[in-house]
Amino acid sequence: MRAPYIREFAASLELGLQTGVCSERLSLVKTADGGLDYFSGGASVLFAAETAEHQPFIVKCYRHLSARRREVYRALRERDVAPYGCVGEYFEDALTVVAEGPVEVDVLVMPQLAGLTLEERVAELCREGDREGLRSLADELDAMAEWLIGQDWAHGDLSPDNIVVTPEGLRLIDFDAAYLPNLTEQRVEIGRAEYNHPDRNVAMDNKHIDDWAIALLSVNLHALAVEPAWKTADELPFLSEHFITDVRRRARELACRLAESGEARAYTLCGVLCEPFAEIENMAEIFAHSVPPPAAAESFNVGLRWGLRCGEKVVEAAVWDDVVRRENGWFGRLNNTFYKL
Repeated sequence: MRAPYIREFAASLELGLQTGVCSERLSLVKTADGGLDYFSGGASVLFAAETAEHQPFIVKCYRHLSARRREVYRALRERDVAPYGCVGEYFEDALTVVAEGPVEVDVLVMPQLAGLTLEERVAELCREGDREGLRSLADELDAMAEWLIGQDWAHGDLSPDNIVVTPEGLRLIDFDAAYLPNLTEQRVEIGRAEYNHPDRNVAMDNKHIDDWAIALLSVNLHALAVEPAWKTADELPFLSEHFITDVRRRARELACRLAESGEARAYTLCGVLCEPFAEIENMAEIFAHSVPPPAAAESFNVGLRWGLRCGEKVVEAAVWDDVVRRENGWFGRLNNTFYKL
């Protein structure tokens, strides 16, 4: 049987919301011309809805059944994904849609977050030439990355469209492609190609599936904080093709510019992104939280890179060529130039 058309979803959903398809009592939002406010993707149709008090929600109706997706959302019910995750409620066989015949479809209901997607916010800041705003956003992303790396699950489709910049901070949405321990169903989704290593495939289903996308997003935001004019297209300026190809001119130019600007973490990630591996084992060390070094800090070495720690707590990731103490504080060296930490 074919997947339902949008008008068939809409007709069934308008009736279903009135009869309790989910735990919230919702009504669909109408546009100025009286039509429904919706967005259609390849695997689902998303409708804008609201409560009687006008609290906005998104109702996501899936075109096809996925046993893997059901297993993902069942497992997520047992997880605390705060403060960065916004999962919503997943309802199995929640809506009967009449297409060629009646078909039961799954529905995801989630609050509509106030804010812009990461892509939209980055474009806005670049148009304004706001380097400080871009740097702050890059630091927020790195803090979220450190948190995400520390979880036992992975998002699975990390891209600028699935990160929302809200007044309360960054929020992750759309967990359809997530990895969680002990799932039994085969993976079928691998996320957007532009933000994935080209060798990623459905057989890769572990904690490291976000690593490459995290590195790529961080590099882009730190690069734009150095030069907002690099943002000229609809997407971020540095994508998969600029790192994993035979010709990496843009990646080499970017690495030199980041080094000149003292962007040690992004400079290190540039090298990581050019490696022929879709999984990155040392992400936690690269994204270790950076704070002003206390007086009791000491330098430490990981491979050929140096950082700072205070006891067991890392206060500056091991991404520098060298770290030295001077009278007025700690300094990291990158490409023969020292930067105050």
